[in-house]
Amino acid sequence: MTACGISGTPCAACQPGEACTAGSCTGNTLPGDGGYPASHLAPPLEIYGGDHLLLAPKVVTVSFPGDTSAATFEAFDDLITTTHWWDQVSQGYCQTGGACIGHGSGGGHVELTTPAAAAYTDTAYVDGGASSIKDLISQNVHSGVFPAPDSNTLYVIYFPSSSTITLTAGTQTAQGCTAFGGYHTHVPVTTPTGAVVDVAYAVIPQGLFCSLLGAPTYAASHEIIEAATDPYPGTTANGYYMDQTRDAWLAISAAEVGDVCALLMDFQAIAVSPPPNPSASVYVESTYNVQRSFSNVSVLAGHDPCVPTQGGPYFNVAPAVEKLVMSTVGQHQTIALTSV
Repeated sequence: MTACGISGTPCAACQPGEACTAGSCTGNTLPGDGGYPASHLAPPLEIYGGDHLLLAPKVVTVSFPGDTSAATFEAFDDLITTTHWWDQVSQGYCQTGGACIGHGSGGGHVELTTPAAAAYTDTAYVDGGASSIKDLISQNVHSGVFPAPDSNTLYVIYFPSSSTITLTAGTQTAQGCTAFGGYHTHVPVTTPTGAVVDVAYAVIPQGLFCSLLGAPTYAASHEIIEAATDPYPGTTANGYYMDQTRDAWLAISAAEVGDVCALLMDFQAIAVSPPPNPSASVYVESTYNVQRSFSNVSVLAGHDPCVPTQGGPYFNVAPAVEKLVMSTVGQHQTIALTSV
């Protein structure tokens, strides 16, 4: 049996149809079925870039005055990183040769006393520039309103539907509950003791469009697992990102663990009209709607890459080639498919 490991490039030494179990490549065959899974190209994987992970996330819930759902958000954030869902979506995401993401905890509740502004702006970390959301976080950390962060802290901020959130990334701008249901990034802050900490935060807007999939908890779960596996997006190194050579996957989804399952499943939902049927991407954990997320462990075992699984057999097909190049307009090619 060949040695393998889940960190870095997980199970790169394994052959198609083999799973990485306890550090060894092993076959995965069901008696009498002629071989499971069928032979196929190596599956896409979330690759570790060596950056910091939130190994034991401390989720701090931030809400605004008059939010009747504040208690729900606080209970959700306190619970979610200790659940079966968390065990499934965080499994196998580890530092190279080191510790893996484990259970987290609630990091405290902040119910702000100043009403939310009508509009907030934010920028991707690499862009810099003015950001009223980063200013909000920095000011409240420095004043001691927010609990002082450490390397595992994640501030999850639930904005009311009366606030417009505009995010700028490069030359593109997007608005909450129109183009996105949430996002996460990070900001350096100065604590009351003078320590400077680069802290992760997630922005969860509320509104009609955001509620279609059971958000805000759906969106919050997405951002919490992504923040744990890639808390500092935009820095030189990455946490876990989809293998950048897998063009087909990247063409229809973003790179982080939640994105891959959210967008693929949402395309399936959009195809059912009207109304949309988002059930493929939603999992109910302890009465809360949460999102399924991409698992290297599951895909390498030949199972549904989006976990927790929804029950029943998993079936898929994959092309037998990595890429197709079409040289002329109207050209036809035959693509061989294999079952997975």
